[in-house]
Amino acid sequence: MGAGSETPSRPQKKTTEERRALFAQAVADEERHGWRVESQEDFQAVMVRRRRGIYLIQLLLTALMSPQAESIGGDKREILSVDEYGNTHLLR
Repeated sequence: MGAGSETPSRPQKKTTEERRALFAQAVADEERHGWRVESQEDFQAVMVRRRRGIYLIQLLLTALMSPQAESIGGDKREILSVDEYGNTHLLR
């Protein structure tokens, strides 16, 4: 075979430790962007971020109206995961 004819290598599966490190880094990156962990498993987390404008409206309605105003919502959620090959996935 010639010098430029390398065959593409197959993706290698990551070890559990490598996946945990990649997952921890991905969670830290999301936290730096204003997200927080709502729930977490080994390689998957539900991240949540409160929308500021909606939060103020929700707070006022809750204070002035009733606890039913809490059902208005305002949180955004995403699911962050790392697969067995170390690829990070975000589902929004």
